[in-house]
Amino acid sequence: MIGRRLNLRLAELKMGQVHVMSDREHLRQLFEAERNAMLEHLDDVATAAKRMGRPSDIRDVELDLENGWAYKLLALFGVSRRLTLEEDCEGRAYLLKNGVPASHMHAIAANYRAQVQKARSQVFQNAIKAMMTQFKIEATSLNHERAMQAYFGGRAEALMETSERFPLADHSLSELTGGASKAQRAAASAPQEWQASVAGYPVHTSLNVAPAAPAKAEINSTPQHIRNDAFSGTHTGQDLSAPGKAGHRSTDLHAIVVGTLDYQPSREEAEHAASALPATTTPSALTSPALSPTPAQRNHVVAVRDFEVECDKLVKNMRDSWDEATARDVYALVRMFKGVLEEHGVEHSGEITQFHIGQLRQHFNAIPVRWGQSARMRAMSTAELRAEGGKLKLEAEQTKTVAAVGLSAATIRKHMGNLDHFLKHISGHGYALTSWTFEGLRPKKPKPGSVRRQQMKPKPEDIAPIFASPVYTGSRDDRRGRGKPGPFVYHDAAYFLPIMFTYLGARRREFAGLALDDIVEDADGMIINIQSNEFRRLKTEQSERKLPVPDELLRLGFADYLAALKALGYREVFPDLFSHRTKNDPGDRFYDVFTPIMTKALGEQMWGRAFHALRHGMADTLKQAGVSSEVIDDISGRLSAGSETNTRYTNPANLALIRQTLKKYPIITSGIEAKPIRLLPWVQDLQPPPWARSAISESRRK
Repeated sequence: MIGRRLNLRLAELKMGQVHVMSDREHLRQLFEAERNAMLEHLDDVATAAKRMGRPSDIRDVELDLENGWAYKLLALFGVSRRLTLEEDCEGRAYLLKNGVPASHMHAIAANYRAQVQKARSQVFQNAIKAMMTQFKIEATSLNHERAMQAYFGGRAEALMETSERFPLADHSLSELTGGASKAQRAAASAPQEWQASVAGYPVHTSLNVAPAAPAKAEINSTPQHIRNDAFSGTHTGQDLSAPGKAGHRSTDLHAIVVGTLDYQPSREEAEHAASALPATTTPSALTSPALSPTPAQRNHVVAVRDFEVECDKLVKNMRDSWDEATARDVYALVRMFKGVLEEHGVEHSGEITQFHIGQLRQHFNAIPVRWGQSARMRAMSTAELRAEGGKLKLEAEQTKTVAAVGLSAATIRKHMGNLDHFLKHISGHGYALTSWTFEGLRPKKPKPGSVRRQQMKPKPEDIAPIFASPVYTGSRDDRRGRGKPGPFVYHDAAYFLPIMFTYLGARRREFAGLALDDIVEDADGMIINIQSNEFRRLKTEQSERKLPVPDELLRLGFADYLAALKALGYREVFPDLFSHRTKNDPGDRFYDVFTPIMTKALGEQMWGRAFHALRHGMADTLKQAGVSSEVIDDISGRLSAGSETNTRYTNPANLALIRQTLKKYPIITSGIEAKPIRLLPWVQDLQPPPWARSAISESRRK
């Protein structure tokens, strides 16, 4: 038994050694890939500088070196420590010891702070995890730290290699490159190798790629502690920007990741190191990680003409999180962005810059507010759409009215969020894409107080005139005369939905997309089971709920109406809102049908966001009647803004409580006379809706 255990332990040790060697090689590959990618980027920048007549500007050298030292500090100290580079800062001591003049500390500190902020974001941390997966590095907390060191180290080495990029620069013009310095500063201008111990493993660095044998790690009682003697060593008097000169001592910066792995920390030490790693900060929703693509990624770009194909993939990936309305919004945004990019000659993702995102933002300001509601305008190019906006502005100036041009702040915020989703989808699939930010572009969220003032909350007496319209008293016919007085009362969405919205305050699509199977009965009466079905999905998880059918709806024949539809074989509660020909949004169709009727009924008292206001009006009326906000939120299908105790530890209001609560809303439909159920003729005859030109009626039958 003992021999078997020893053999098993020996096999585990051998496998562990192979695994460590594998990780070391993959970390080296990550380091080299990032260094090479950064070198390519910097070469492009240097070439652009030459094109602009600056082939030998020493300031370009200084900028690269200042940024390089910032990355070097991150590679050495990690992202959990906050270096100030002030007089008593260990980072400053390290820089001074390696010949960095005090006059450049401020610039290096600024670069360092900016990179630390990005590195602490969840977006950056997720990008590092993706790189670990790409380079087949085991996902452990220690390897995550080493992968960050590889990333920072690769960038640092690339930035430090300035001699080939700027061969004509006069190094005597800058203290940072040894110019205007005395002998003692020149003697400290090139660092010897240094080492530190991170999580029990050694860390080395230098300014070029010449390999050197790594030193064996010194063991520290706390594996992730950086030793105070890690910066010891002598220095030569060589130029920091010319690592190839004779006499320059160098070691391999690959060792910042690879080092020597002779020392294997105990399980207790590894667990201690993992638990001591700091939690990352909350990610910024506005800034992408400043990760340069690896050489492999540079060979992968997605053509702008294929953006809608990528959008299809994104929508499929998000099918469990997005409803159809959100997917349509994303498609619309991608088409707009594609149009803006094509206007500026962008052919693929690798050519997108921050400038183009800014141009999209300006595009939002120049297009008609209602562009999405017009089939004609949806078919326009971006330039044509802006021209249409210009026409509306001109007409408004001539008529001295306000032009309906420029998307609202809320809509722009929505589009920016969808663009962020799309760009992260592109980047996450390995396509070349530069960093981006919405800072200065995305409108700020309105303060809660201003939101309360913006939304109309109609009182019951404000709503009552709707139920005196011809839809309820009698109209001409089923096609064009529903808003004109006549002998017919038809039972359809235009008849029942306004009553449901008034008394229950649901979202438009929640009721418009109901299935007959969603209406059930319990011991106390008929129930509307609001859930995802074959016709529509719910907006959020908390939207799923059960509501009692209002008594007024039953008085006016709702149960008989449902029975008539079931007898005809329909599956929808409101079949008049669905097209056989194309997949449409029943909530949008109802808006188109009833808004003109509602506008005529209310006249000058008509409010904006017609049906959304009914939802707010119901909530406000119940609140004024003394109903708690938590119960109102449960009825409305919203996440309660109350305490965590309410949202986490209590169940939603039950049906008995909801029935009792809804009785506090005044009855404003008592004047409607109940009539025998009369379906729309084309619904009764199983014919396509008049507004859908062709259809196959059997497709909607069981």
